[in-house]
Amino acid sequence: MLIQGTILGNRPLLRVDDRVHFPNPGWAFPRCRSRSQSHLFPPPRAHARICAPGDFRTKPSDPEETLLQGSELLKPLFTKHGFDFVPLDKGKSSGGHFASAEFIRGDRRFEFHLRFSLGMVTYHLGAESISHQEYMCSVLGRPNLSRYPGFSDDPLDAFRNLRADVENYCIEFLEGTSDAFLHRIEDARMRWARMPKLPD
Repeated sequence: MLIQGTILGNRPLLRVDDRVHFPNPGWAFPRCRSRSQSHLFPPPRAHARICAPGDFRTKPSDPEETLLQGSELLKPLFTKHGFDFVPLDKGKSSGGHFASAEFIRGDRRFEFHLRFSLGMVTYHLGAESISHQEYMCSVLGRPNLSRYPGFSDDPLDAFRNLRADVENYCIEFLEGTSDAFLHRIEDARMRWARMPKLPD
């Protein structure tokens, strides 16, 4: 129930029950009991977005629905190269609802998984496989240069970014020979193994 609106640090706030909601619905802090306590809960450095009452947090969309919509963004590229779309698992686990699918042509599979957003993406050739991150590291020379995953509140933007990466950088997988793609897999694994890792 919406109790009142107020201002803290020149930012509008919304008070709901005993919590203070900043304009970004993903942030919520305990309600300050007095003005002197306000410094304990500074407003987050985030882009302001005023929320309508009753919608203070972004509700995750249905993973299966999002996956099917995202697949439609990928289909033109993959069907152009002879791949067929195949839905895989869907359901609910300890981490929440999930869905997965793949585009397949012969012994090549492009597999992708979605929970709250598009996550694991894997390229398969027979029994061999590499992740999208490994593939991009091999093609671009170092990690974090690809468009996917990107940063967006729209879960479909991840599919758009992924489509751009596949179209621009994954020619060996789409239409190259098996030997060419196996060479790419070997190169990706060697480069990834040399990448600095965070300490355990």
